[in-house]
Amino acid sequence: MPTSVKSLTVYKRNVYNHYYHHHHSYTSDNELIRETSYGLVRGLEFKFTVGGDTSHILHRVHAWLGIPFAKPPIEQRRFRLPEPPVPWTNIYNATQLPATCWQTEQIVYNLSAEKIWSPNTVRSENCLYLNVWVPVQRYPKTKLAVLVWIYGGGFVTGTASLDIYDGRILSALNNVIVVSMQYRLQSFGFLYLGKPDAPGMYDQVLALEWIANNIQNFGGDSKRITLFGESAGAVSVGFHLLSPKSRSLFNSAILQSGGPTARWSFITQSEAYNRSKKFLHEFYSLVNNRLLDKPWESNRIPDVCKQSNTDDIEIQFQCALQYPVLDEEHYGYTWTNAEYTIQDGGPVFFLLMPVIDGTFLPQNPITMLKTGNFKKCPLLLGANRDEGSYFMVYATGNDKVPGNALPDVSYSTFLKHLELYYNYIPSYPYKVTMANTYSEASQDVFFYYFIARPSVSDWHQWTGVMHADEIMFIFGEPLNHTDQKNYTTEEVQLSKRIMSYWSNFAKYDDPNGNDTNIPYDWPKYSYPARQHIVLDTNSKTTGVALRAEYCAFWEEYVPTLLEEFGK
Repeated sequence: MPTSVKSLTVYKRNVYNHYYHHHHSYTSDNELIRETSYGLVRGLEFKFTVGGDTSHILHRVHAWLGIPFAKPPIEQRRFRLPEPPVPWTNIYNATQLPATCWQTEQIVYNLSAEKIWSPNTVRSENCLYLNVWVPVQRYPKTKLAVLVWIYGGGFVTGTASLDIYDGRILSALNNVIVVSMQYRLQSFGFLYLGKPDAPGMYDQVLALEWIANNIQNFGGDSKRITLFGESAGAVSVGFHLLSPKSRSLFNSAILQSGGPTARWSFITQSEAYNRSKKFLHEFYSLVNNRLLDKPWESNRIPDVCKQSNTDDIEIQFQCALQYPVLDEEHYGYTWTNAEYTIQDGGPVFFLLMPVIDGTFLPQNPITMLKTGNFKKCPLLLGANRDEGSYFMVYATGNDKVPGNALPDVSYSTFLKHLELYYNYIPSYPYKVTMANTYSEASQDVFFYYFIARPSVSDWHQWTGVMHADEIMFIFGEPLNHTDQKNYTTEEVQLSKRIMSYWSNFAKYDDPNGNDTNIPYDWPKYSYPARQHIVLDTNSKTTGVALRAEYCAFWEEYVPTLLEEFGK
């Protein structure tokens, strides 16, 4: 062992022993100090009751919020691969939610159902932190299953710090550890110039390595780590199932409304390079224009950005590398405007995203699935009834549909928009393809169909059961009586059921687990029967061949139609 590492280990042990032996018993403060590979961390304790519980049990959860898993990706580390953090010698206070990685706030309709996705912590480049929630156990030597959450947002928005992602209720009621991570977005995470040091998905990989190496110190079982994510988070989980860089770091996976074969979710190296080049050109032009409009800001702008407009991509890159993110106004004017010039013409703003780079993603995800080049493990996945409505309201800028919404359109216009819809919707057929592939590889697969529209939603009624509507039930928000949202009793029970299913899957690789309180079994999925469970408030049903005609239309007819008539 190198001297520096050995000295650090001895120091951490001495500090830990000091806290243990200078208390009369195993005190709360001592319980909240944990050792990690980089130093000691101190957490905090939450005590709470939950709604719908007549016994008024006081639940206790220990949480470590904002543990660094990487060096701050600032200055010369901007646009670079993440690096492990520098070890610390004092006890690190992990007691506050971490900063949100830089992104553009996306509020269009000013609805409460929309605002729940807005960042609730300060936005910063220094954002590579993770959170851990651990239930206080009666028998603390029992190693617990671990659920690792990866948030969605199209690799454009999102943050692990959102209230709706708070892990304490899921952890306490189901005796599991919940972990969430931040990762860089937009150009900060996915700028790609053909070099191997682009960050891409490696923020997530480094976080997963931290979890695999440290979760046992928090009472977790490193052999029972389940990834779960929604939308781009589910895409991320799917990529980790494929990637040789991360597939060994977990044991099972849950994919909610997304998957690695969705056509919007990855791009080739050449496309990534072209988009990045276009971004840098536009960024440099915007900085130059800003200097003309506001010359008094010149002293805050790097000299490399002050040359007249240039097509030299290295100069443009150095400008973006050194240009300060001064505040939200600066960010919006330069970074956001530059990024939105490269949107690819689809109905949703997908900009820079994961790349088939030959290392993290060795091949096209569709090819990797077809050739069996993926992690063989249990899989739980599914979709919501009206996934597309969320994207329609943002594509049209209107959450209400007028009576004359279907004017006469030409056949070519129909084909154009059919192709856009086919390419970008986080569609059900992709989930079926994933389920079929895993089932045919003799892996246990469990499929759900979520049809419970939240009673608290203020989206227009036509939007139905939208993309992401299941998340609040998975994290137990209906049981959080402090938020005063007035969920129904039936929604409280549905949330309990879903949390139990997800936790049982993490514990036993089977959502049915060994819990006799679950009133019926969730059947295993197989092809072509397509068995599934329906998740609804007043429904206890299972079924087969879910939306078979719909799947046939999108899987078989639409690609043929586009190929023969639309190209």
